[in-house]
Amino acid sequence: MLPLNGVATATLGYDCAEPREVLRLREPTSRPQNSADVALAHRADDLATAISSGFGRAFVINDEADMLSQATGFESVIHVSSKFDYLADGDILGFHPASKRFRTLYRHSSTHNSFLVTERCNHYCLMCSQPPRDVDDSWILQEIRNALPLVDKHTHSLAFTGGEPLLDWQDFVMVLSDCRDILPETAIHVLSNGRAFASTEVVAAWAGVQQSIRSMTMSCRPRAHSMRQCLEF
Repeated sequence: MLPLNGVATATLGYDCAEPREVLRLREPTSRPQNSADVALAHRADDLATAISSGFGRAFVINDEADMLSQATGFESVIHVSSKFDYLADGDILGFHPASKRFRTLYRHSSTHNSFLVTERCNHYCLMCSQPPRDVDDSWILQEIRNALPLVDKHTHSLAFTGGEPLLDWQDFVMVLSDCRDILPETAIHVLSNGRAFASTEVVAAWAGVQQSIRSMTMSCRPRAHSMRQCLEF
């Protein structure tokens, strides 16, 4: 199984007080098109190529202990173990400078990308593979919104799961609106327990955004737990 999160071996140019950020990995031979773009490097010559291509930041994957000493000319560098060498051009990461933790948010080569919206839930399903946690992870929704403009516009589908994505339904509807505006050709799938739809306000907000999304599907986990009902709008 691929390790989708971890802790950087070392970093350069980061202040622990800096907020979380979203990064998009790019080949060092390309040119940065967004402030979130960082050069993906495996060797010292990749770093030199990235500098000549105009990159100010780099994400280095290898097990050489002195790699940061070779990363001159960059504003910031993140160095991670070679066990993350599956990461490739177009992949999107979330990074927390204070803890040096990072997690894979989107893989360009995958056809099954999903965003975890929250670990909180208002159900306690016995069969759930993601048992709820009582944590403040509301920051995830903003991270997702920062990541969406970096997603390949030709992505076939994206899923949103949890926890229960509709706990903070107003903020989540804004995420769906972003999908509509940024990724108009991408099919959207939401995994929900459906309890939020007891509110007519939630139903109206959902209906308002789904009408302009090419395809939006909701999978509900009913109380009976005996089946999964898929509703396509």
